[in-house]
Amino acid sequence: MSTEASSSVHPSIQEWITTVRDPAIAAREGIRRIVTKNAEAAYEIAPLPHGFAMTYDLRYNTGDCHGHSMPWRVFKTREECVDVS
Repeated sequence: MSTEASSSVHPSIQEWITTVRDPAIAAREGIRRIVTKNAEAAYEIAPLPHGFAMTYDLRYNTGDCHGHSMPWRVFKTREECVDVS
């Protein structure tokens, strides 16, 4: 990211970019996909020095075709990344 662009980014977002997003992108394990008849999901997990990070994207292919995604988020363990309870 250029100095000019980073100066317009809020400090908390810049901290997330530096400590979560960029290290997660560098360490990501690859996209995993789950596809059903009417929906599909993709997620990635990355080990970090302070835990694990996960990002996902969920899309419905029926009805109003809405979806949901989450930017890289930190979890203490790999299991917490995919815990659905």
